[in-house]
Amino acid sequence: MVASVSRSRFFRGFLVFLFIGAALLAGLAVSMLVEAATGHGSLAGDILMMGLALMLLVLSAVLIILGIMYWRLSQPSPEDANN
Repeated sequence: MVASVSRSRFFRGFLVFLFIGAALLAGLAVSMLVEAATGHGSLAGDILMMGLALMLLVLSAVLIILGIMYWRLSQPSPEDANN
């Protein structure tokens, strides 16, 4: 059952949105890091923005790794192609 779900068209489409979400989170995190590094706000605000940006970078990396793992699982193996 799991193999058929992981190879479904819906699941592969979901992976595309997972990759897009991870890329958007990474872009947001980088822009927040740049904003915090310029230091236009208060020290506490800059520290909070830096922490949130680092958390978003880690989350986006985890999402990309999970997306790649599940995408690889959804691809048919060479043994399946022969059958």
